[in-house]
Amino acid sequence: MTNDLRGLRTWAEALPKVELHLHLEGAIPLPALWQLMQKYGGDPSVASEADLRGRLTYTDFPDFIAAWIWKNGFIRSYDDFSFIAEAVARDLARQNIRYAEVFFSPTRFVDQGLQPQGLARAIRKGLDRAARKLGLRTSAHAGEAAGPGSVRGAVEALQVDRIGHGIAARDDADVLALLAERQTPIELCPLSNVATGSLARIEDHPVRQFWDAGLMLTVNTDDPGMFHNSMADEFVVLHEVFGFSRDQIKTFVLNGINASWQAADSKAAMAQAFRDDPAWR
Repeated sequence: MTNDLRGLRTWAEALPKVELHLHLEGAIPLPALWQLMQKYGGDPSVASEADLRGRLTYTDFPDFIAAWIWKNGFIRSYDDFSFIAEAVARDLARQNIRYAEVFFSPTRFVDQGLQPQGLARAIRKGLDRAARKLGLRTSAHAGEAAGPGSVRGAVEALQVDRIGHGIAARDDADVLALLAERQTPIELCPLSNVATGSLARIEDHPVRQFWDAGLMLTVNTDDPGMFHNSMADEFVVLHEVFGFSRDQIKTFVLNGINASWQAADSKAAMAQAFRDDPAWR
């Protein structure tokens, strides 16, 4: 690693960050997932925590989904959800991610007798206020494994507040223009798209095309426990592959604050706190 790249990574790790597209079940740190596996008897094909990283490597999107289902087999109780929520929160804090909006998939666990309400209570255990206090908002996955029509449908039919992924919009100039006009925030997850096979190479990601088209962009990790990435990794890729400057990377961070579902005064306070952080300067 060159000194310049080492310096960039050090800066990216220290930078205060936000994340708007993060799956709780996909963000479980490997040591925590390994602990869950041991709790339920493990898997003969995965002999060690080191082997687990190899098990969570994918040839294409269906292979990723199969691994997702396999991994979910080791999350079986409300206590398990409290455990993984704490592990993910600690990992976010370690990365200096100061605000995160985290998804979970309750219907995936109904067959284990776990109800959505109970899952929500387990995940939010110990927190002081619920999401409803700020008002419910909407985000939809679109344009990840489906075409640009799915992005248009999410914007025009569902009237969503944000789009998850949205990379297929690159194939339709009218959809790009729609996103630019409405400034619908896009939750980009570059390294995820390569890991799942949605894109063959990181160089194929449309982040630069979207930036040049004037879209409102945020950068996120999606499922870091399964893709072995971090927000710092994403920022390094933005610089090394796509030529984004540090000031432009800061814009992605501020976009994340502006696109978040916090109250306006909370957004302003967070943005100022980030600007005052020594790493920001």
